[in-house]
Amino acid sequence: MNQYEHGKALAFDSYCKKIMRNETRKFYREIKRLQGNEILFSELAERELRQLYTYDTYFSLGHSFQALNYKIVIRDDLLADALTALSEQDRTIVLLSYFARMTDKEIGNKLSLIRATVQYRRNSALRKLRKHIKNAQNGIRSP
Repeated sequence: MNQYEHGKALAFDSYCKKIMRNETRKFYREIKRLQGNEILFSELAERELRQLYTYDTYFSLGHSFQALNYKIVIRDDLLADALTALSEQDRTIVLLSYFARMTDKEIGNKLSLIRATVQYRRNSALRKLRKHIKNAQNGIRSP
């Protein structure tokens, strides 16, 4: 090996060592950055831990209502109880409006009612629902 080739080999060796040092520094900086953002599960507060999981809910865990061709499941017992206190047609109007996202005109076409009647009955049913829920929360039994 002549002196020129030996110099090139030394330069290449120096270059490789410099690259390895820089990559090592970069790797340790990245590890330090990640450690600054990561938290062990054992160090999380209870409130933070609850945000990391969910419970499966199944349709059998609720009250099922039939509104025309739609099967609507209500998981809230208070709301389900209030809905059962409504007449069949009022309950259907509320369920189709809020759970099937139908307009008053569409509901009127399905139930053979005019739009204004659907709107009136929906608003009336909502007032009854609010009253029933408020009474239930205050411990007053509705007739």
